[in-house]
Amino acid sequence: MTAALAGAAIHAGRTLDRFEELRQGWERNEPLRTLYAYWFAEIQDALSPVLPGTVVELGSGPAFVRQFMPWMRTSDIVRTPDHDYQIDATAPWPFRDGSLDGLLLFDVLHHLSAPSIIFREATRALRRGGRLVMMEPYVSPLAYPFYRFLHVEGLDPTFEPFACEVAVDKDPFEGNQSVPRLIFEDNAAHLAARFPFLRLIDRRLYSGLSYVATGGFGHLPLVPRFTWSILNGLDRRMPVKLQPLVAFRMLVCLERL
Repeated sequence: MTAALAGAAIHAGRTLDRFEELRQGWERNEPLRTLYAYWFAEIQDALSPVLPGTVVELGSGPAFVRQFMPWMRTSDIVRTPDHDYQIDATAPWPFRDGSLDGLLLFDVLHHLSAPSIIFREATRALRRGGRLVMMEPYVSPLAYPFYRFLHVEGLDPTFEPFACEVAVDKDPFEGNQSVPRLIFEDNAAHLAARFPFLRLIDRRLYSGLSYVATGGFGHLPLVPRFTWSILNGLDRRMPVKLQPLVAFRMLVCLERL
């Protein structure tokens, strides 16, 4: 076996193991499922103008999306019975030009060493009026300590998101929580100039008190269910002007022109 094949086999094994860890975390954490149900409802709202249509999720993992949007076509770098396609998001996608009505990436962008590939392929694969929707981490001042010191993934605010055109070989679960904000805030003008046929039409921030309190996929909830519900209610009622200071999540929607 060549070194490349051996590396691919190792990544595939780790990916399947990670899928199983996520399934177990999902099943034992009801507040986490409740929160994801809300986020998926927000995603469906952003996709609603292109429905019914052909919408594909890249990086579906255990395909939790099917519990909320059973019509969604799913994919990942390793194909399981939960997936319609085996797709490496960092390589050319197996779709004809202009053949898709929508694309969803949930916690995928910040794992990529060359994010420009996503925007290039989305420009090609989406029809005019199609939508690219992404749900990603948002590093607000409140969220920074959590993502920097407590989260299992990395945080590198010095990363240049458009410096690399070809993805490097790495563990697909390695991430940089800074990437979404770097792209859609710090480098927003560069994104618009580089990919003029993708127009940002919606950006929503979500306060994360209840997100932290779920304990994530690796832990049980950190507070009783009643307390978590109070925190979730506070998140939902957080004034829009405060969201840039307290948000842990960001939804972005881009339209293909």
